[in-house]
Amino acid sequence: MKEVFESLLGAFFIVLVTVASVACITTSIDARNADAAVQAYVTEIEHSNFSPSVVGSVFDQALTDGYDDVSITVFERNDDGTTSQRVVSTPSAVGDTHRAYMMKLTMSYDFMLDFLDASSTHTVTSYAR
Repeated sequence: MKEVFESLLGAFFIVLVTVASVACITTSIDARNADAAVQAYVTEIEHSNFSPSVVGSVFDQALTDGYDDVSITVFERNDDGTTSQRVVSTPSAVGDTHRAYMMKLTMSYDFMLDFLDASSTHTVTSYAR
């Protein structure tokens, strides 16, 4: 009887470790996908030379990909040589970008380990130059 109990306990722990491993791998994949999405958005902005239409479309694309907390900080050079920055959180607020020399894209996503019922919000940031 002791051997049967130990065998079932061993099988239970094997299943437990397998489920926990799959949950960790899934969470890692979600984090990697968020990072890859940010890099794709930044590359698109860079290749468009900070085009306002492309910058605005990044918000729509992120929403389609399931990321709803996206903001872009636009760094601009003014005519008097000073620099300024403004934060854009909606496609309609992009405005004119002809003075932009850099943009910082920040995106938040949910980092969840469903198996442990643990979740937090992580942020990915990347710069377009």
